[in-house]
Amino acid sequence: MVHDLHAAPYTPNASPSMSTGSSLSPPSSTLDQLFIAQPSSTAAGRRSAKRQANALPEGLARSERVSNLFTCAIDVKKLSLIRTIAAALADSLRSSHTRHQGARPSGLSGLGGGGSAKCTYKPKRYAFHAERPNWKSDIRWVSADDEHTFGLFQTLFDKLGIAAAFGPLFGNVVLFSGFLVIRQCTRKSHFHADFSDTNGKAFTLMTPLEDMSDLRNCHLLTKVPKPKQDAGSGTISSSHTDFRQVSPSESPNQAAPVEDDPEVHGTSEAPSGEDVLQYRYELGRGICFGDGFIHATETGDSPRPLAFLCFTFGAGSLTDDEWAGAEGYISQQGPIYQHPSGKLVQSRAFSAAGQGSQEGTGASVGQKPLNKSKE
Repeated sequence: MVHDLHAAPYTPNASPSMSTGSSLSPPSSTLDQLFIAQPSSTAAGRRSAKRQANALPEGLARSERVSNLFTCAIDVKKLSLIRTIAAALADSLRSSHTRHQGARPSGLSGLGGGGSAKCTYKPKRYAFHAERPNWKSDIRWVSADDEHTFGLFQTLFDKLGIAAAFGPLFGNVVLFSGFLVIRQCTRKSHFHADFSDTNGKAFTLMTPLEDMSDLRNCHLLTKVPKPKQDAGSGTISSSHTDFRQVSPSESPNQAAPVEDDPEVHGTSEAPSGEDVLQYRYELGRGICFGDGFIHATETGDSPRPLAFLCFTFGAGSLTDDEWAGAEGYISQQGPIYQHPSGKLVQSRAFSAAGQGSQEGTGASVGQKPLNKSKE
């Protein structure tokens, strides 16, 4: 399936228009509706759309407006173990923060302890590394710290059929890394692209581990060029979107901006010629993005920790130059990852020196300060 994206600018100070029929808190099935594109009114357009749709495997959807962007179906029934592990790790990270730094400051998440941590999930003997980038957020990347734990993510990747889904497009598909993203509060959106110069052969997949349909923000933002207008009509050429307009100032879980910065929502507009759009995470659906996809976590303070399952993956045929466009990002997220050849690699960016562990229920955590910036 190939689908259009409608220009739905992110307007933090605008009042929501309820006359359009769009809801700021859509039901969990709304994403499927947003991914239904109106067929072209011409026979040639209908034939073209059919050819493009037939080129994609079942369960995948591709965006026409945003390059290197797909969504895919995720079997939620296969996420039960990783959801249990994510909940245990979130609890332990929060408990560890409380032990090290006391009660959290007003309005800040207990997950925001800073630095990095070694975590273990004792029932399965899984070892994790939790890394917090130097952003105005409590976000944690929780990745495998040994080969046994990398196998957990490899097994999930295989069971969810990600390689099988993308194989017809890229041939042999390899998991590069698997990790959890755990976050609760974001004060500033850090816009960035994960990959560049891979010739569209490397992707990040993110899928939520719980229903987020009740949250108006705390989702995903992207910056994209404004769509072209129909000549003489002044109207946007596309009519459907998988991204949507929202009004965070109306939301009860909106985080207040902390400084007047172009990337803090509510203090400035998107640059001329760009739209800032919101993608709403949906349980049972994954978003996959590659080269040059500019994105950020949306600001907001969730009433609960949010956990996401993430994979980086791509074609096993990546050349050395193409792999360099992916490895720079992947090697900064965790201590172990997989080369396109299938060989496990120890990241030079991480060292086990000085990182102990502390006992906890279900999971244990040890922390150390972070001495490098990920900005």
